[in-house]
Amino acid sequence: MQYKIFLKHLLESASGHFRLVRGGMATLCRIGCDCLAAGRSVALLVRNREERNLAAACTRLFSPDMSVQAADPARPRWQESWVSLPSGLERRGSWTERIATLYALRRGKSRGLVASLDNILLRFMPRDFFDKHELVLRKGEELSPDMLAGQAVEWGYVRTPMVTTPGECARRGDIFDIFPPGYERPLRVEFFGDTVDDIRVFDPNTQRSLGSVQELRLLPALPAGVSGRDKALARWTRLSQKALLAKEQRDALELALEQGKTLLPGVYYDAPSILEEWLPKDVIWLLPGRADLKEELELRREELLRELENDELSLPLSPRYALREAADALAALERAPRLYAE
Repeated sequence: MQYKIFLKHLLESASGHFRLVRGGMATLCRIGCDCLAAGRSVALLVRNREERNLAAACTRLFSPDMSVQAADPARPRWQESWVSLPSGLERRGSWTERIATLYALRRGKSRGLVASLDNILLRFMPRDFFDKHELVLRKGEELSPDMLAGQAVEWGYVRTPMVTTPGECARRGDIFDIFPPGYERPLRVEFFGDTVDDIRVFDPNTQRSLGSVQELRLLPALPAGVSGRDKALARWTRLSQKALLAKEQRDALELALEQGKTLLPGVYYDAPSILEEWLPKDVIWLLPGRADLKEELELRREELLRELENDELSLPLSPRYALREAADALAALERAPRLYAE
């Protein structure tokens, strides 16, 4: 089948599946970029970190808005056409990246997604999470530096002497440094009294400014625990009363919440979301081979469970609170338009 005819059928599909025989990652990414150019959203699921890095390079190569421009350290992720979700459950590193990507998907400009298989199994924050968890700072606006520092800590940022990694913040007089999700470099907010005088991107190694920006969008550094604490405590109490959560487990969760540790959204929220809810209903899925996908999902779920079992704060509840079943994820994919790379 000629490529243009194949692409036309794929773009017109509302369900059903297609097979790509002996197609590599570069071919998948080219198809994804052509779908985006034609107005369809795309989600490319990869098996591991190596495939994710390769997909990120290929989508940049085939995307005119990304390939012809030098990387801009001040450009936030939600201004990119392609975004990605990482593998693994490494605490702050993976979740600050996930928070930025989910925010980008919700804003709607980012319509291409590269995601590891983990993310079709995980439960995320509720779909309306960012309605109350976004703070926009602009030059010339009035905002107390004390208020900004307090909000950052409430949203899970860790105070450090020097900001070097996402999720950290530091204050020195009228200067407030912060590394929010979605930015490649930390930002420095300079105040004149209670006025935002300047916002600059800086290099965390040299501390030198890399340029000025007009605004900063501040998002939480943690996926859970930044609000709704009373609801979470009430939920854990109900589960404890029903003998679904032991008292010592509930106490451990409450202590973790008090200490600002990372809790998985499925453990914290009554109504967490799943990945498809952050994507348009007509998204085209680019998937590993059909024969291998079920086994890949089941294997990855087992690996995630082992990760969780090594952290007593992640899995005091049944695994179904933190993760969905592999069969449920597979069934959802099989209801959508999809292309299998055999």
